[in-house]
Amino acid sequence: MPTKQLPFFLNSAKGANLTPLGNAFDVKLDPPVKIPADARDTRIFVQSASAVYSFPNVTLLNNKIELFYQSAGPPGTNTIGFSLTVVPGLYATLLELQHGIANAAIAAQVHKSNPAAPVTTVEDFTENYLEIRENVVLSRVELVIKDQHLQITLDRENKGQDLFVNVLGFATTQTLHSPAQEFSTVLTTDYTPPYLDGYARLAVEWQRQGQTWTQARANIQNLVLYIPNRTYTAKSFMEAVNAFLALDEQQRLQGDNVTRLYLTQLTATIGTDNDASDATVTASVEGIVISGNPIVKVRFPDVAPYENNVGIALQTGANPVLPNTEITVGTPLSIETTAWQYPTTPAGELVISATNAASIDNIHALQISAPGLAAGVHVNGRSGSASLCRFPINTGPGSVIQFEPINPIRNSYDMSGYLLSQFRIELLDQHGDAVDTMGEEVNTTIVIEYD
Repeated sequence: MPTKQLPFFLNSAKGANLTPLGNAFDVKLDPPVKIPADARDTRIFVQSASAVYSFPNVTLLNNKIELFYQSAGPPGTNTIGFSLTVVPGLYATLLELQHGIANAAIAAQVHKSNPAAPVTTVEDFTENYLEIRENVVLSRVELVIKDQHLQITLDRENKGQDLFVNVLGFATTQTLHSPAQEFSTVLTTDYTPPYLDGYARLAVEWQRQGQTWTQARANIQNLVLYIPNRTYTAKSFMEAVNAFLALDEQQRLQGDNVTRLYLTQLTATIGTDNDASDATVTASVEGIVISGNPIVKVRFPDVAPYENNVGIALQTGANPVLPNTEITVGTPLSIETTAWQYPTTPAGELVISATNAASIDNIHALQISAPGLAAGVHVNGRSGSASLCRFPINTGPGSVIQFEPINPIRNSYDMSGYLLSQFRIELLDQHGDAVDTMGEEVNTTIVIEYD
């Protein structure tokens, strides 16, 4: 018996009961279509589909920012608060979202003092308040706070609408501020390999109970950190060091059965004369091991400008930021240094990396679902879905996504004897959730075939 096909050319603008998001609609057939009772091996597939890449990543559910500026006095006093609302839409890049945040600040008349002198341009906000940018090494968003009196409170009212948490990947436990009189250091280095230009090399060694440093070095209990050259506060530098220790790219910690090695405290104190020459940095370290003797000491020696495949050649000497003297684990160590100083004018930047991955590009693929025409398909390990196909987004924001498979997947679904009068079409993301088309049309061609 020859194969017969029944094509349906569908457009969301002509469908019935279109959802507010514009992603789902009913198809009513007049007259109804009769599938013969003797039809065998009934199959449904998507011949083609198209939709505009317009799905917003900033919505009314995640577009809030709480910004505070402490104009003078101790923490908690003379504080000016602003509630920013970023316009919902599809922001294709962090730069576009930076402009969206800046425009929200302009609309909220964000300012630093009374009488008010509100920010008026995107450039002013970016240069003097805050900036978001990408950290390719960590695959995270970085927040750069440009003023030491500025603070962002994450999801202050626990409404789940915070943009920094829900879109940019920051955790509510993170502190996004640079307190007044924080200390900063400019991290630089005389040597960087060509492929890591712009990064400083710092080294760390650890010693287990019962070992000498010579034994620890022979056991390759050391690694090199590559930290971007820039101005850091004590807090942000500690966070940067801990982030790179957690990466353990050389797998030295893993090789020594160390679960975690991290700075728990790093502060800088300058004498009452505010002279950086008598600054004191206080550092404390913790180490967690899987097996073997506990880690009891850590130090940060200078790094020789070479490294081999077996181990890192370390040499003693004054580290420009962290104390070369050994730190007894769990016990703060104070050592004089000249590396730390008050932020210059304008104040040194505070750079904070998000704990989690951002969701700027939160939709990677689309799928067409047809409740009433398909069932039992497995999606993300769960059965019962009515999805007919899934396809990746193959174009940029604002362009038309085209899906025209050469060999479409045919979904078997017994429809012999059916009198088909209505079915539903849904456009979903890779998780099976509805997408917001922002009023753009969805087109698809559905084919029912049988023998």
